[in-house]
Formats: sequence, C-alpha cells, structure tokens
Amino acid sequence: MEFVERNLKSILTYLKQWTRSHRVFIDSEKKAIHIKYILRLHNIKTGNEQSVSRLKFLCKALPIFDLYCADALKPTVDLLSAYPVPDDAHKEMPIKNIVIMFHQNLTSLWNKTIMSNYEFDTATEWLNYWFDVREHICLLADKCCACIYKLLGGKPLGSLAGEVDQLREEFALITTGEKRYPKEDRPFEEKATVPERLGKIKSKYFQSIRNFTNQFAGVLVKDEQKQRLAMVNLTTAQSALVTMQNYFAEIAIDFGFQERQLSSLCYGDTKHRATNNVL
Repeated sequence: MEFVERNLKSILTYLKQWTRSHRVFIDSEKKAIHIKYILRLHNIKTGNEQSVSRLKFLCKALPIFDLYCADALKPTVDLLSAYPVPDDAHKEMPIKNIVIMFHQNLTSLWNKTIMSNYEFDTATEWLNYWFDVREHICLLADKCCACIYKLLGGKPLGSLAGEVDQLREEFALITTGEKRYPKEDRPFEEKATVPERLGKIKSKYFQSIRNFTNQFAGVLVKDEQKQRLAMVNLTTAQSALVTMQNYFAEIAIDFGFQERQLSSLCYGDTKHRATNNVL
C-alpha cells in the first residue's frame, strides 16, 4: 500500500495510457476511482462493454477502492438532445460486483480445462463420430417405418418394439456423450478453427430427431399430444435435412472421404421423408 501511495500519480498515468482513456482520477470521499474515455461513433453500440472492460482492468491494478466508475465522452446528436437517451457507458460498480465477474472468468476457465479432456484427437475422428450418429438415425428410421407398416396392416409389432427402444437408447447414449472438435476451446492455447453452423444444425436436426424418437412410443399408442409433438419435430428435422447433408459433405470432401460413402449415407438420411409420409 505504501508503494501505491508513493507512486499513485504514475500509476494513474499508466492506467490512463493503457486503457486509452481521457482521464483517470480518484474521489477520496467516496473511496472511488473514475475513468473517462472517448467513445468513437463507430463504437457507439459497445459503450457497456468498453466501460466494463476498463473497470475490470482498474480493479485488477488497484483493488483498493469501494466503487469503480466509468463515463464515455461521445458525440451528441442535436435532434435527440431534448429526449432522455439511456447511457449504457455510464457505470458505477462496487468492487464486489467486479470480483464476481473475475470468479465467473475462473469458472469458465475451469470448465474449458475440464472439457478439453473430452475432445477427439483428430478432425477425422470427429467427422466419423457424426457419420455414426447419422447411421444410427437411419437404422431408427427403418425400424420406425416397419412399426408403422405393421400397425397399418393390423399385425403385432413383436420384437420390433424392443429393437426400436434399444436403438433409441443407443442413439441417446452416443449423442449425450458427444466429444468436442480437436482443440475446440482449450484454455491458454490458440483456438482451433471449428466448422461453423454445427450448433444450429444440432438444434434443428439432431435434437429434433432425438425428440421424435422419445415421442415415437406415443405415436404407436395413439397419444394425440405426443403424436402432434412427434410430427412437429419430424417436420423440423426434415426441413433441416438437406442443410445438414450439405454441411457434412463439404467437410468430408476437405478430409478426402470417399464419395460412395457419402452418397450411401445421404440416401439413408432421406428415408426420414418416407417416415414423415407414413405418419
């Protein structure tokens, strides 16, 4: 603390330069530190983030104040001067609130460290995993169609019901234990270039398929609510089918997968349309 008191002026100058701010000063009465910076027009929508990042840096450097305040000097628009406009850049944060954000960063870091143990060694293994998931879906589609055809023909399901349930459990198991792309989000390492759009495809296609398989028993016993939900999920999956196929086809070509293998899998995927038509 003695070092800070002796060199406070130099420290504030350093903080001002490092944060590219206009002014950094202390309010001794409120035991607060203030920072003012110029918010350029092209950054006008990021005032909140700009202020918070500066306050976090101030707190890391000088965690001795009760209150950390930030304000932005930004261009004014005469047409709006008569109206109250929210100022996202104005911040007054108690030290405990900033410390909580540090804890959140540590939690995120710990989570990334744990998850880095659950990733594939190579991109080829990652791609093979998603091919296996799609093959399971194809098998499920075959069995679901067979069940529906038997019911329409007035025949008992026999062992088919057990086979569908076993495939459903296997599908749930492999999708629940999904591993990450190699070096997807490791801490302290350069982030790998992960193929984009996978998150949207997982939610629209694979999650919809999983929901459908969980509701399929309700379809067989003619539960109206589950039948309706199953149709919604199956329709959602069908609408995302071509997008999903093209996505993995593009990645597979980059890694040299055989065209015949891709064609066979895509043919299996399209059987979902037959399932939808039967329903």
